Amino acid sequence: MRRNYLISAGLFLLVAIFIAYGAVRLKYYTQLGPGPGFFSLWLSFFLAIASLAMGIEAWGKPPEKEIDTFLPQREGLIKIGSVLLSLIFTIVMLEPLGFRLTMVTIYIFLLWILGQRGISTLLIALAGSFGVYQIFVDLLSVPLPIGFLGI
Repeated sequence: MRRNYLISAGLFLLVAIFIAYGAVRLKYYTQLGPGPGFFSLWLSFFLAIASLAMGIEAWGKPPEKEIDTFLPQREGLIKIGSVLLSLIFTIVMLEPLGFRLTMVTIYIFLLWILGQRGISTLLIALAGSFGVYQIFVDLLSVPLPIGFLGI
């Protein structure tokens, strides 16, 4: 597993460098506030820090018996496929259903697929959809899609 974590950390670090390269070519700050490069640059910075931390932690662990394959097994593929399906569902349904209904559906589906059951799933889904909507719309004045039901 140590080798897998080191490979993953290296790949994430390369992604962080790629994002940073693109971010420095964008405006960091505009007259209205943070520009398009602001979030990208900070995202790349934190991703690089997390990648380095992951690599250092993996490097410090004693080598374990290696798994035969780096690729995920059936259960892992189902989870990966579910996340990809959720992304496609979000892209297609965000405008017609609106942010709140789309996100509550996605949260419940993903939490269920990942093994989270019970009242906590519903609470997380409600907070992550309706709560986040209120924060963005009311506090940050960022419009989000409402959908045909007006929810």
